[in-house]
Amino acid sequence: MYKLLIVDDEARIRNGLSTLIEWEVYGIELAGLAEDGVKAWLRIRSSHPDIVLVDISMPNMGGLELIELCSHLEAPPKFIILSGYNDFEYVQKAIQLGAVNYLLKPVDQNELIHAVSSCVQQLDKTHAHQQQVQESMLVLRNDLLRRVLHNQIDTHEFREKARMFHVSLHCLSMRVGVITLPIGKEKSVSPISEAIKLCEDICSSLCPSYVITDIHTNIGIIFKDSSQTIREEQYSGTLSACSDAIAKNLSCASYYALGREVSRSGDLCDSYTDCISKMEKKLLLGDEVEAEISKTASPFSLNYQAFVNYVEVSDREKIAEALHQCFRRFLQDNRQEDIRFLKYQMIDLVSYVLRAIYLNAYFTPELERKKLRAFSIIGDTDSIRKLEDSLIVFFSSLTEDYGLSEESGYPPLIQRVLAIIRTDYSDSSLSLKTIAGQLDVNPAYLGREFSLATGEYFNDFLNRHRIAKATQLLTATSQKTAGIAEAVGFNNSSYFFTVFKKITGQSPKDYRATHS
Repeated sequence: MYKLLIVDDEARIRNGLSTLIEWEVYGIELAGLAEDGVKAWLRIRSSHPDIVLVDISMPNMGGLELIELCSHLEAPPKFIILSGYNDFEYVQKAIQLGAVNYLLKPVDQNELIHAVSSCVQQLDKTHAHQQQVQESMLVLRNDLLRRVLHNQIDTHEFREKARMFHVSLHCLSMRVGVITLPIGKEKSVSPISEAIKLCEDICSSLCPSYVITDIHTNIGIIFKDSSQTIREEQYSGTLSACSDAIAKNLSCASYYALGREVSRSGDLCDSYTDCISKMEKKLLLGDEVEAEISKTASPFSLNYQAFVNYVEVSDREKIAEALHQCFRRFLQDNRQEDIRFLKYQMIDLVSYVLRAIYLNAYFTPELERKKLRAFSIIGDTDSIRKLEDSLIVFFSSLTEDYGLSEESGYPPLIQRVLAIIRTDYSDSSLSLKTIAGQLDVNPAYLGREFSLATGEYFNDFLNRHRIAKATQLLTATSQKTAGIAEAVGFNNSSYFFTVFKKITGQSPKDYRATHS
């Protein structure tokens, strides 16, 4: 319902207008009557009517003065002028000030109905547009925060967009929480949006927070504790309350995990990684395994980065040897009675290796398929020897050309795009537009289809592939960094450094030192 204010210095006219039409029929609620412009101004400031019927000539303040005064409001009402004067100058001035209609007294009922109905239609359109803009802003803000958690945005771009979407991550104590809703494909409507509303209400009672949709059916929560007084159990209790509310209101099971504390926005991806790792272990091994293992010192260690290097160069002997040593130390520690301790470390290893070889991408269809395959092996295998053999086969089979495998099952159009990236990535002019030209399709359409198929924007995907090639050259050759940048398609060395550090977390020099 829209609110209407009637302003006229004659009581007979005010009361007559209030009863002339059944306002409710037209979606109008009568917000009150005022006898002059001054009292109308006070009523407008207090009750915020959407439409004002106002006489042009009144004591203290006339209609034109009132309209001009209201023009400085953030959301001025729509004015319909009432006057006993058929004067063109009045009409012209009223329209210039923003009045939407001008009616002569005595007011014709049909003309008034038409004028008010026209205002209602304009208000409907304005509100629909505002809602569309607001929804678009929320989607873009969600995308921005998701890219922060996934470490897919550089500092400069984040600062620019953070101002635009009113996002602030300046806080010395932040944590990421994740709630996952394992909804089956048979669900026709996802309760994610409803779950987010529940989580927003609950989390805001603890501290300022951002609640976003993450990959799949995950909800990501960024907690900001500016007072640095919130304890870990309070965060966990809040996530538990969110999970309970989702179960009660949406009849949907959910699981949650809490990441470690960080103090910079650039480290939120670390809290998110910790969170996802805990969630994966919880789903595979049960709720209590984290607490049990945290009380016990690890019986063995494995150099994850060295293991990644074995996978990257397809050194099957080193892969088998490293896993065999790891499993042997586990058996020597006499922990055969609880294979969960071994599975716990293997989940960590799988996640680390896949993230490393896919260059920190948190989700691509190819990465997800491989992760699910590995987790299926870990979850379904109860024999330590069989687990070792199966993981040796898994790690040995990881494709060298990460993310561009022919077996990935992408649509034919996207496979053609990937084939062009594979062969032409070193061409600095390669872009979505040039590929769209080769394939004779619209660039916007191709970009949308590419994102839907791969889970990434085209430029992010291309940069990741180029950086993957750069890491191979850094570790296998003594070629200078500037030459490597040019060899993989970057004609600007500074931009290459920026993208390289964003994706790998290291400078090219440091990457070469730690991986060679």
